[in-house]
Parts: sequence; C-alpha cells; structure tokens
Amino acid sequence: MLGPYFAQCPRLIAKNLAVFAIAAGLLLTRTGQARAGAVLDFEDQNVAPTTGRSTAQGVGIITAGFRYSPGPNNSSGLNEIRVSNAEQSFSYNGTTVCFSHDDGVLTTVGGAPFSLQQFDFAGFPLNRERPFFVDGVRADGTTISQFFIPDGFVDGKGGRVDFQTGFMLGDWTNLISVTWTHTGPGTDEGVFALDNIYVDAVPEPASIVLAATAAAALFTVAVRQHRRGSVRRQRSVSGVASRPREHEQLVANGGARPGRQSPAHSEMPHGHDS
Repeated sequence: MLGPYFAQCPRLIAKNLAVFAIAAGLLLTRTGQARAGAVLDFEDQNVAPTTGRSTAQGVGIITAGFRYSPGPNNSSGLNEIRVSNAEQSFSYNGTTVCFSHDDGVLTTVGGAPFSLQQFDFAGFPLNRERPFFVDGVRADGTTISQFFIPDGFVDGKGGRVDFQTGFMLGDWTNLISVTWTHTGPGTDEGVFALDNIYVDAVPEPASIVLAATAAAALFTVAVRQHRRGSVRRQRSVSGVASRPREHEQLVANGGARPGRQSPAHSEMPHGHDS
C-alpha cells in the first residue's frame, strides 16, 4: 500500500535531502552550461566601473552558458565585441552592457535550444540609432523575424534614457541562434548595445538523465526508509525506507522584405537608465 508512504513523504524527503542535494550539486557545477530562466546582464564579465574591454576581431564572449559573437555582417570593417561598464561617452544605463558592430549572434555554448523573451537595446551617442531586425533560427530549421523601431535618442550620460526594451512576439522558442542586425546609414559604424537579455535554455539530454537519476535515488532511499520503519513498527506491535539588410527599403516598406511576409513590427518602450 502506497498510501502510508505518500503520507510520510515530507518527512522522508527531509530526512534524505542530502542525497538530492549532492545530485543537484552535480547539475549546478557544470561549467558553461546555460541556465533555465537566465537574464544575460554581462555582470559576470567583471569589468570595472567606467572601463571597458574589447575582444579580438571576430571573437565573442561567454556569459552564463551562452556565447555572444560578432555576426557575419562586417559592413563597418569592425568585428569585435566590447563589454562596457558605464564608460564615458558610451550608451549608458549605469550597469555593464555589451556592444557589437553591425550584428551580433547569440547561441548556447553546448548548442542546446533556448527561448528569447525580451532584451534592452541602445544605439550609440549621439542619437546614432535606427530601426533594426532580430532574426531567430530554430532547431527544426524554420526561422522567425521581428522588426523594431527605437526612438532614436541616445545621449550617453545625458538626461535621456538610452536603452529601450524589446519584447518578442510570436513563437521565439526552440532556437539555436538569434541575430541582432543594426547597420548602415544612421548608425555609428553599426554600433549597438544589448543588456538584460531574458532567455530560457532547454536542459541538455545529459542533464535530464542526471536529474532523473537524482530523483530516482531520492525515491529509492525514501522507500527503503519507509519499509524499514514499517518492519520496526510491526516488531514493536507483534514482538517480531547577418546577415546584411537593405534598411532604407525595409523602413520604407514598414519592415517588409521584398517577396516576404512582413515580420512582427514593434515600437520599443523605454528601458531603465539610472
């Protein structure tokens, strides 16, 4: 009979919590694994306030199990990533942000699928900001695209709010890559900044197996404890447990690419500037 066992589950689970904690610890200590429900804020890059650090040309960074890399569009002739912490004369929100030229690509380190909910975006001072695309590629080969229209105001540490929040519309899940493209006339060498990227990674198969193993171990130990307790009770009773974009034409067409259905079109609300 399982009724008495389930009635004792809270006590048995607490008693054997150490078993589960050890197994969970194995899940959490895997270096570079993308976390479910993560916010990529680049603070783990450990850049000192009022300074920045750039990668070599074509080289990306790794943050919270995700890789953010320069994209294939190199219209500006520059192709590095710069992590900046409230630098003078840079796009500003008082925290660490990540800059790239023309386009930037987000993937998980291990290639596991992920979803995208929202992000903060800014062009570059002074007011070098224009409409841009976000393009996603899913694990099944299908794609999704969204066109954003920011307000065009970027003044660094001035009085305006530089960053605005972009919210994803439609099915931005099961993604293997997401590309932001901000390039061409109206930009400063295609420079743009991202911050507070809300993502949700799908656990890798090995992690799922490990979690299942941990749960099975917890269940097994709890059942044994229950059985041992039952035997003791019986004895006591009876005595016996990037691509490049043609942005001017796109803007004129309201974000529609020639020969393609118009992507989702979003005007961006303001993010936070402190």
